[in-house]
Amino acid sequence: MHSAPKLADSPIEARRTADLTEFTWIDADTFDRGLRAYVTAVARALGVGEESSTVDSTVPASAYLALDGTPPAFPDRELALLWDERHGWAAAVETHSGGDLLVLGYLDPAHGATPPPRVLVRFVDALRAGRSVGRADPPDLPGLDRRHAGVVLAERYLESWSDNAHGGGNTLS
Repeated sequence: MHSAPKLADSPIEARRTADLTEFTWIDADTFDRGLRAYVTAVARALGVGEESSTVDSTVPASAYLALDGTPPAFPDRELALLWDERHGWAAAVETHSGGDLLVLGYLDPAHGATPPPRVLVRFVDALRAGRSVGRADPPDLPGLDRRHAGVVLAERYLESWSDNAHGGGNTLS
């Protein structure tokens, strides 16, 4: 019986697939690319372009997504979604001073740090309909395992990752 090579200390990490003989290679920016692809998928689901978002994958990772329209409670303020790895998603409105955003509510932590885009569509739809959304206080989500999250987000939202991971390639393009 051969032992698996130790890869944890390598700058390139490997994740074994189900048959334990193939490896999918993960480069150092997998989390960044996966998070950007995820935020882009959320933007598309909400009907806004990728240019409406910003992503910062440094610790703690965060994202901002400008949305079209205003909530009924704040008809003169632009609506946005905020995300960070500690608290998940929050709905917010721009302030008149251009300073910090006013958070309207946080998505229920039961949805996890990176819920499917359709969950955020329902969250925003409820807000736009004037319904109370989420919770007022920021939830404390369990620590985000960046290696695992990066792989999961890349597999779900990066077409080039899926093509390489399932097509035999060992690099991300």
